Amino acid sequence: MREGITAEAIRVMEWKVEQLNQSKGKCLYYDCPKCHNKGYIVFLNYTIGEIQCLTCDCMEERKREYIKRQTGSEDGYKPPKKRRSYEPEYGREDDNGEEEVA
Repeated sequence: MREGITAEAIRVMEWKVEQLNQSKGKCLYYDCPKCHNKGYIVFLNYTIGEIQCLTCDCMEERKREYIKRQTGSEDGYKPPKKRRSYEPEYGREDDNGEEEVA
């Protein structure tokens, strides 16, 4: 651990980590018991004496659900848009049924 950090400072940081991990978040699509819908988990890195965050595993599930809802597909695959068929410039019929030459 980093020098100069007192035992009292460690206790305060541990309390803060506990408070942050118990707080509720606002992430959508999945109710996660680990991060409480924040998308991250807070921990105390004793080696360097700092509070740090890790992305929660639920974020992958949230990402899949988001893509599924955006694409409207169960597996998240969105088929490519259909292209318009090519219309040749010559020999096109106009509204009267007559052939029009450009």
